[in-house]
Amino acid sequence: MPILHCRVHRRSALGILMGSLLLATSIPGRAGEGASGSPGGPAARMAVAEQAFMEIWLAIRINDSDLATPARLVRDSSGRLFATAGDLARWRIRLPAQPPVTLRGNDYFSLESVHGLVYHIDEREQILVLDGQPGAFTATTLGPRRAAYVPLAAPSVGGFFNYDLLANTQNGRRALDGLLEFGIFNRFGFGTSTFLGHGGDGQHRLLRLDTAWTQDDPENLTSLNLGDGISHTGAWGRAVRFGGVQWGTNFATQPDFVPFPLPTVKGEAALPSTVDLYVDNALRLSQNVPYGPFEIPRAPVVTGDGQVRLVVRDLLGRETVLTQPYYVSARLLQAGLRDYAYETGFIRNKYASENSNYGDFFAAGTHRVGLSDRLTGEVRGELLAKQQTLGLAASYLIPALGVASAATAISHSGEGNGSYLSLGIEHQGRLASFGLETRQATPRFAQLGGWPSYDAPRSVHLARASFAMGRGGSAFVSYVAQTNHVAADTKFVTAGYSVGVMDHAYLSLFGLRSLGDDHAYSIGVNLTYALGGRTTASANWNRDAKTSSSSVQLQQSLPQGSGMGYRLLAGGGANARSEASLFLQNDLGAYTLEASRLSGTTSYRAGVSGGVAILDGHAYLARRLDDSFAVVQVGDYDDVDVYLDNQPVSRTRGGYALVTRLRPYQSNTITIRPESLPLDAEITTLRLNLSLSRRSATLVRFPVKAARGALLRIVMDDGKPLPAGAWITIAGSTDEFPVARRGEAYVKGLSRKTVVQAHWKDQSCEIEVTLPQNPGPLPILGPLPCHGVQP
Repeated sequence: MPILHCRVHRRSALGILMGSLLLATSIPGRAGEGASGSPGGPAARMAVAEQAFMEIWLAIRINDSDLATPARLVRDSSGRLFATAGDLARWRIRLPAQPPVTLRGNDYFSLESVHGLVYHIDEREQILVLDGQPGAFTATTLGPRRAAYVPLAAPSVGGFFNYDLLANTQNGRRALDGLLEFGIFNRFGFGTSTFLGHGGDGQHRLLRLDTAWTQDDPENLTSLNLGDGISHTGAWGRAVRFGGVQWGTNFATQPDFVPFPLPTVKGEAALPSTVDLYVDNALRLSQNVPYGPFEIPRAPVVTGDGQVRLVVRDLLGRETVLTQPYYVSARLLQAGLRDYAYETGFIRNKYASENSNYGDFFAAGTHRVGLSDRLTGEVRGELLAKQQTLGLAASYLIPALGVASAATAISHSGEGNGSYLSLGIEHQGRLASFGLETRQATPRFAQLGGWPSYDAPRSVHLARASFAMGRGGSAFVSYVAQTNHVAADTKFVTAGYSVGVMDHAYLSLFGLRSLGDDHAYSIGVNLTYALGGRTTASANWNRDAKTSSSSVQLQQSLPQGSGMGYRLLAGGGANARSEASLFLQNDLGAYTLEASRLSGTTSYRAGVSGGVAILDGHAYLARRLDDSFAVVQVGDYDDVDVYLDNQPVSRTRGGYALVTRLRPYQSNTITIRPESLPLDAEITTLRLNLSLSRRSATLVRFPVKAARGALLRIVMDDGKPLPAGAWITIAGSTDEFPVARRGEAYVKGLSRKTVVQAHWKDQSCEIEVTLPQNPGPLPILGPLPCHGVQP
């Protein structure tokens, strides 16, 4: 504490000095004057009679903390102190409700009118000592702030091509199947078209799957899709494939945005303190706070139930612990937030069987809104020529129980009127979770995705529960009962249990039992043992009412980068089979070789997958291009290692390198290392941050160039070196290169043939410099004659 004591006296001396130098002036109070923007407006200002207000400068101490800057206050004849709104804001003191007094155009607030604040003046040291309860101060906001929207780099015009090819031979018959994707992109978005091909057995066909153009708007969290797509379902709808227009919210365009409500944690600190936030006993935040109230909005928690614990530790080491339970569900929206999808087009039939079979026209819309942090509402409508459906849904958070949901819809079609109702509740916990749901539909209820002969279930009842028992493993049980209007009813129950055994083994048990007349059942056991980071061995046994089977497997998965993996399997019983697979992967693609024998038939398969990127007039082979990518140019240098987020990912060839797997709508850090560059390379930065839209690409140029320098040895006509102090210039450049002893000058910016000028005492000469074919990092050229220059 001696240092604090010294600091107080230095500030006190400053306060005494300033107080003695300032003139205490009598200021006539004038009611009704001042800036109209002050609290209460001109009419609400305190009317003061003309009386003496004395101006005073004081050092400030708040809750035993000394501030670095003194303040100017005024004191009335009764000894009350007044401070400006600016000083109160600087001290984080709340503005009082009492209107201010106006003196010389400035508004002053009485310190006595601040609730929870007391003060006195240390006359000897000229310090204003303020002691306030936490409620007297404005709240401090803690926690990581959400990053501001970062504009995306303008994508270049380019394209990509992905392929998955599989050749198969069995009993002398050969076939080749392929899945192909073509894509283009520009600043207006990206377009893709996928095809499924088959050849063999005298049959050859190529089917178009999906063709669409997508434009994302991350600033407004929306996406527009033109072409083939899949409809949204809402709480009670059915998804269909269609061709048309689809527009709606897309929260994924801002990956750090969380649309569902998160808890706000609040606390108070009487003294400057350290706040530690624990979520389910894991430290998530540690930050210093000043005196006064504070809050942590949108605390970093995970979905489900849990508990946050706030530990406030002041300067004296005293701790205050606050505990608050929470429940977070992704089914809810923040209060006031909207999530919508509107689509119209033609329903697609016989997908993957016919190229372009489009049927009935439809229009549908789903609109969700967070009515509060606990209640989210939804409305959805579907319109077809012979069918109309309208429905409502809601989800409500019951903090101690979970999220309750309800949905209802009515329909009209050529078959008549129908209705739908569903009720449910779910709870997601750390130790136990459960869910209950029931759905009811009348025989004539019609909705998008149905068809005239579709028999909608009359009722569906679902129940599930799961339990986490720590080292004791985890278990689940579920029940499903479906009653149909025409088809037979279905009822079955499933259960499972998993537990870790020994250090690296995992045991799973599974069972299913039909509660119908057939009494069918299925049970199974699986034991998996980890042999290393990527290698596992497993044994599996299954049995049903008629047969049983078993298998053992040894598998090594592929690494993140280049490498190999394999899978060996042997099975017995009803599904007796044997399989062997080899997986290979490099920067250009992934490759598979497989052989299997089942029921006396042997088959062989070979597969290859990869992609081709097209940008800036160049084509680059790569693995599948499912994310954004970039082409990095580092001058014309070869073998420069390129890093993505500090991980080596590529190497330049001819100055170019392809960098794949960029995260869309996020900052990607691309770097190069100076040791990869030759000694004569000049570069202004080794790090570039890049943010791209989905499935787009751009050309990234590092500002690097060859210095192309050489050490020139220059001599005059008499054979003596050009004197030190002379200088060299190059036409078209403002750079000057000094000449040192022995007539030597290091000159950069040379081309294959360059004419330089030497200057000395108002004299100059021209010298032609020719670089050798392979100059190396530091060529030495000369002696080079400089004609006409005298010492």
